[in-house]
Amino acid sequence: MSIKITIVMAIYNPNIEFLEQQIKSIINQTKKPDQIIFIDDCSENYSKVFKTIKKYLSKTRVRYKIYRNEINKGENYTFARSYELLNRGIFFFSDQDDIWYENKIEIIIKKYYELSCPFLIINDCLFYKNGKIIHTTSKCKTIKNITGSNKNFVAGCCSAIDSRILKYVKSGVFKFLNYDDQLHAIADLLNSRFVYNEPLQLYRRHEKNVSQSIGNFPQEHVNYLRSTTNLIINNMKEFTFYNYVRMSNIDLASLLKSLNNEEIKYEDKITHFRKIITLIYSIKNNEGIYTIISNIFKISMLTAVPIMLGFFISLFTNLLLRSNKC
Repeated sequence: MSIKITIVMAIYNPNIEFLEQQIKSIINQTKKPDQIIFIDDCSENYSKVFKTIKKYLSKTRVRYKIYRNEINKGENYTFARSYELLNRGIFFFSDQDDIWYENKIEIIIKKYYELSCPFLIINDCLFYKNGKIIHTTSKCKTIKNITGSNKNFVAGCCSAIDSRILKYVKSGVFKFLNYDDQLHAIADLLNSRFVYNEPLQLYRRHEKNVSQSIGNFPQEHVNYLRSTTNLIINNMKEFTFYNYVRMSNIDLASLLKSLNNEEIKYEDKITHFRKIITLIYSIKNNEGIYTIISNIFKISMLTAVPIMLGFFISLFTNLLLRSNKC
């Protein structure tokens, strides 16, 4: 059974030459997409953008639609707007200026079926600037070298997403995050995120990029000691639910509300996670010892103890920060 494949490209004031290269790399795929959705974020050169898309897509059998924001809304809004236009299948996010390898879609779809249809697959990429590859180390490997893990490798333009994940997005789970961070956080929570460690595209670096830091990171500063240290720190944060302990009460309340959505609240992984967030929220809001103990008994001690450790580490961190200010 074939699955519907959609490409979603957000566009804003593009270099037309770069846009042409990306469109050509998509329509020349060994496995063609069923449709391409272009969403222009009120570009100043929209007439050129429109003509460029028509020029290349009118010669193919690939269906396409062009949407335009009435005012500039930013990357997050523009990509998220596509959710209302997607009803089934897999969708690939695309930047306006990357270059995809011709077999990217074919490889990802094959991997999708091999892995029993995960919610999200992200592929690696190589940094590209001024017509050449600028680092021999890929983006995923660079991030892993710095942080010790590929969990921090999040890039919308490298992500393929099963539309089934959209019910969690529309329920509001992690809605306070950027569009790609949100999708990756949900897929990770549901243990349905896969990293394909081989590059499948060129990731163009230039002065207009939203993110520049990783592409410009000096490779000589990456070392084994730093990577190992960061891996230990990140694993400790995950084990103690530290990032949730440090989350604001407003965001915690928002997360709890979304986890109680009727569409998802009875799913096993969501139920367990909701109990964890409920405990953290009750402690942060000083809801009383009875409520806190009651929430502890709703989860296993193997989970409750690390959460308490997370609060201890958070308190210790706050004390250190205050002493440094003094």
